[in-house]
Amino acid sequence: MPRDTKNIYFSKIPKDLEKPLDFTLANEGEYENLELDKDDFRDTAFTALELKDCYLKNCNLNHLKISKLSLVNVRFENCDLANLETKELYAKNVDFVKCRMTGFIASESVMAEMSYKNCQLKLAQFRFAKLKYILFDNCLLN
Repeated sequence: MPRDTKNIYFSKIPKDLEKPLDFTLANEGEYENLELDKDDFRDTAFTALELKDCYLKNCNLNHLKISKLSLVNVRFENCDLANLETKELYAKNVDFVKCRMTGFIASESVMAEMSYKNCQLKLAQFRFAKLKYILFDNCLLN
């Protein structure tokens, strides 16, 4: 009997998130307790980036290149992460909901307690990644 996975989320986003106006990501930036909506970060390159307790919705992160990316307790919803490339991704308690992730590259990554729900993951690459407790629900992975 199939398990109901619709209500399984690993991220526990705080209710009192800061909603900054005119937000930009900075190289080697560390961000915490943010809610970002309709922000555009595409076609940029970073050495390192860290997000903790954040909620990103309707954001454009396609063709983003990040050498080292850390995500802890983060939810992405309706975001475009197509062709996002990271060499070192550390992710724990992260959810991707209805995200476009075609060509997403997360090589040599460590990912735990993550869910991908209704995501487009065609051509995604997880080469040499260590995955633990990962849920793929209604995703295209070919």
